[in-house]
Amino acid sequence: MSTIRKYSSVAARRTHANGRALPIRLVGINIIGSLPTGKGHTKFVVVAVDYFTKWAEVELLAKITEQKITDFVWKNVICRFKIPQTIISDNEKQLKNKQYHGMCRNLEIRSIYSSLRHPQANRQVEAVNKIIKHHLQTKLEKVKRA
Repeated sequence: MSTIRKYSSVAARRTHANGRALPIRLVGINIIGSLPTGKGHTKFVVVAVDYFTKWAEVELLAKITEQKITDFVWKNVICRFKIPQTIISDNEKQLKNKQYHGMCRNLEIRSIYSSLRHPQANRQVEAVNKIIKHHLQTKLEKVKRA
């Protein structure tokens, strides 16, 4: 974990090679499911969206556990986007656990949750979710017709 802390302190400076500050990094995370079971018994989709670039990372999961969510954030958010300043998510219990919060604390990531009354606060992820759901429905309809 000490290498993570070292990387965190370097990344916390968030400056470009020319000395300009990088844009504020805000990443939204959401879980879609339970979907019809797919290959490998997958029935959940975890989605992360970088608010600046609008880049989405998606992973299919059979089960949602603390470890799988933390691994997803590490592999698909931190390794892909670098260490974000803030991760916003809805009030999923899988994103409210000691392991996830420990990782965020060690990497100095602010983890915030959208209000239950206003889930649209995580608007970018909700927009991507709508697109993903539409494509999944289209694919499932094609499979049913065939």
